[in-house]
Amino acid sequence: MHIHNFGVIHTYIFTPRLLNTVTFATNYFLQTFNDADQNFHPQANAGLNLGITNPVIAAGAPSILVTGFDQTGATQPSGRTDVTGHVTDNFHWTLGKHELKFGGEYRHSNVNQLYFTSSRGTFTFDGSRGPWGAPGTQLSDISDFLIGAPTNSSGARLLQGSAQRVWTFNTEDFWAQDDFQATRKLSLNYGVRYTIPGVIQAAANDIYQFVPGSTPGFQQGYYPEYFGGVAPRVGFSFAPYNDERTVIRGSYGIFYDFPAMSSWITGTTTNGGANYVQNNPAGVDAAVIFNQINVRWATNVNPFVGANAPAVGAFGVNQNFKMPRASVVSFNVEQQLSKSTLISVGYVGSFGSHLEVLYDINQPVANGSRNNLAVTDSTYRPYQQLSFPGENAAFTAHKLLAINQLNFEAASNFHSLQASVRQAPWKGFSGNLNYTWSKSLDDVSSNTTPMNSYNLHQDYGPSTFDNRNVVNGYAIYSAPQLGHFAPRLTRGFEFNALFTYTSGTPISPQYTTNVDGTGELKDRPNYTGVNPFTGVQLATSTSSARSYRYLQNSLTNPSFTCPGGAGTATNPASCASGVTGTYGNEKRDNFFGPNFRDIDFSILKHTPVTEKVMSEFRVDIFNIFNFNNFANPNVNPTSSTFGLITNTRNGAAAPGIGYGEPFNIQFAVKLTF
Repeated sequence: MHIHNFGVIHTYIFTPRLLNTVTFATNYFLQTFNDADQNFHPQANAGLNLGITNPVIAAGAPSILVTGFDQTGATQPSGRTDVTGHVTDNFHWTLGKHELKFGGEYRHSNVNQLYFTSSRGTFTFDGSRGPWGAPGTQLSDISDFLIGAPTNSSGARLLQGSAQRVWTFNTEDFWAQDDFQATRKLSLNYGVRYTIPGVIQAAANDIYQFVPGSTPGFQQGYYPEYFGGVAPRVGFSFAPYNDERTVIRGSYGIFYDFPAMSSWITGTTTNGGANYVQNNPAGVDAAVIFNQINVRWATNVNPFVGANAPAVGAFGVNQNFKMPRASVVSFNVEQQLSKSTLISVGYVGSFGSHLEVLYDINQPVANGSRNNLAVTDSTYRPYQQLSFPGENAAFTAHKLLAINQLNFEAASNFHSLQASVRQAPWKGFSGNLNYTWSKSLDDVSSNTTPMNSYNLHQDYGPSTFDNRNVVNGYAIYSAPQLGHFAPRLTRGFEFNALFTYTSGTPISPQYTTNVDGTGELKDRPNYTGVNPFTGVQLATSTSSARSYRYLQNSLTNPSFTCPGGAGTATNPASCASGVTGTYGNEKRDNFFGPNFRDIDFSILKHTPVTEKVMSEFRVDIFNIFNFNNFANPNVNPTSSTFGLITNTRNGAAAPGIGYGEPFNIQFAVKLTF
């Protein structure tokens, strides 16, 4: 990885009241990945013929995942080069009680991107193909691998065509703002920002996207130019009393956000749709990821060519493009209690609209009579079979799987009460205490695609990052002298404490299999209303020596059941082999995981060695009260470890060192000269 930044700033003072600043800057980023061992050739060394002719791609292992075992070929050839340059101008004009600011920016981005996902083939073995009778166990998983039968659930994937593209993107911004000292007690701030986001372009003009209603279905280009990015902002600060110890502040503003290029170009989906426009099945040398079912490995036989042509997915962008935006409101009151103590209480709200969301506009209509394989049957999809401009001649009779369309119809809302107490240094003591109560709801933060693309509101629930209660702060005490003897030993002590408490983050029970028959793999179970936290105790499962029971799903009084009502005698939330064709009623992110608590304590001793050399000795005690900080539990209702916690919050199955981990101590010495 290489990162380089370069910038030139020129400031010119016309008069004491007129100032102009121009900034020229550029950023360069280079990142590449590949298999560490590129001496393995699948066809020459193992007889796995995938029709790969590109020597760069051919050298390296395919991606093979046997559930419960380590993965081979996890790193396929990939990387990107980003070069971004911008010119920014800011003009300042002081005019009486007004501080006027005007400016603009032009930004150009050039991204050379190559993400050859599945270029050497991706194969997953989960024990579901063979007659083993126990899919999901390591023995059945490895048995499927030995007979060369990957799962039919997107278990055999191959990239055909070129996945290297050069993208260009230009944006323009303009702004005007005024800071107005209306009276001694009242300050006003108001302005407007205008953004023209531009359109992402392929330098070779070789990109097609799926557009419903068009003929033949794929069109060049991305989305129309957008000119509606007007963002007004206003704020005020008011001191109602002459002593100015009380200050009331408020603001309102609209803020636009252009989705990251990864939202448009490349990403990972679970429903068989194209991995964004980078892998759309159209155009010259189109990069298409083929999904094949009933694959069976045979020596020197390409499993992706045969009587059953691979089914493919596509990608598109809703032509009614609107920039995602948030309306942000704040109101707070600050009160100075003394010369060194300040308290603040306020409200902050944010309301998002036109947020990005992927719809599968080719999602099968629910039908309880279908089985798991029906997601590859175009009979149940609105768009069944299309011809692709510039398609690979080796694959013709395509069945069309998911068509993921980027839309801008999701919404969010965030409300918070924020309070703080700040203590400036006073007799050696200083500190800060912050408390936030908040609630964040949306219908997009948890998934790449919703459970049901025909009803986004079924995914409305707490945001994945929702934390209802957060308390944090610090306390510092610099001791003048401990005792009245030996100044070198008793002076220079400092005691610090950092503390954090957060309530748990949302958890959402969700199947990893195709329960409803749509192939989205985002199904949630039925919630019976029985509290899943009832009777929770330490787990007795032998699956993990450090497991902890957090959620229950009792056989006699279950909290979760299969959406279709079917289940096994040992797991009421399991489903029969055929899909149910119905959706579960469990709300997304309806429950919350374990809270987080941490208090870190430090003792520092500053001792002068000479007139120009200072030493610092410190002892850092992390998690001084040894709080348990667990990660969220397994939320797959059909798993034998459902509801079990096996990791700490930082992702360590075994105790680690650092923030939030079990009690540990660190010693350090520093010399300054």
